[in-house]
Amino acid sequence: MTTVEAIGWRKKFHREMLWLGALFVPLLVIGALRTSYALIGLGLAVGVFGFFFQRRMFRTWKCEKCGKKLHAAPKDGERISFPCEACNVEWDTKVYKDLS
Repeated sequence: MTTVEAIGWRKKFHREMLWLGALFVPLLVIGALRTSYALIGLGLAVGVFGFFFQRRMFRTWKCEKCGKKLHAAPKDGERISFPCEACNVEWDTKVYKDLS
């Protein structure tokens, strides 16, 4: 099986985490400065959404060649990769699952 860097996965991950972080931090800071519980609550909701979104993204991905839905089940400390049997390619994200 050929190992290929999952460039599309990395770009999507960085782009979406940047957007969620760009929403999360200002909402909490502005909410705290203005003592606005609505903004703090909205910021926390964005943070919770980002947490679960990230967890999902580390488990599923679509093959960048054939579009088939792929699954990963990395153990703690292992690289996250998505093997595609149809294309005989292993998409390597170059990201390690943290030790939880």
